[in-house]
Amino acid sequence: MTSAMYAKIEEKMFEKFKTLKKQIEEKMKVTLTLESGGIVRIETEDPYMAMKVKQVIEAISMGYDKLDILQMMDADLVLQTIDVKELVGSGNKLKRTLGRLIGTKGKVKEAIEHLTETKIKINEEEGTVGILGRPENTDIARIALLKIIRGKPQNKVVQELERKRIDIKMRKFGIWM
Repeated sequence: MTSAMYAKIEEKMFEKFKTLKKQIEEKMKVTLTLESGGIVRIETEDPYMAMKVKQVIEAISMGYDKLDILQMMDADLVLQTIDVKELVGSGNKLKRTLGRLIGTKGKVKEAIEHLTETKIKINEEEGTVGILGRPENTDIARIALLKIIRGKPQNKVVQELERKRIDIKMRKFGIWM
């Protein structure tokens, strides 16, 4: 039984979507139709695949590059999003919050990406943040970003991530203190 799901893609990303459409359809065994208003109809017999393709389309819309999209289709990568605008409102508060997530010269964003092994996209126009990576890593990055959004000092959040990363690596290699 074929089921349909829908995803929205930003107009400025139509061309990127069109260049990847055939690859997505073949790799994920789905049929994609770009409808009016930037709505993409996803048809497949596999509900899990429909959810995965919806995330792939959202990643395209967030501005992830072609390599990230292809890796997302091949690996167990997920996309999580945070609607910062919904959490803090618009105007100066939104601008200030997004600036805190980025940090001076992008240092905060880069540190979170490095420590969580994720790729983060911040869409200042929409007031959203995308986090691409393995599910457990995107969860950790999301929590860190939400702490910064709620006002926790960036350096404290990065320090927590550094400690957490050490703990994870020690458990991974069976080292206990």
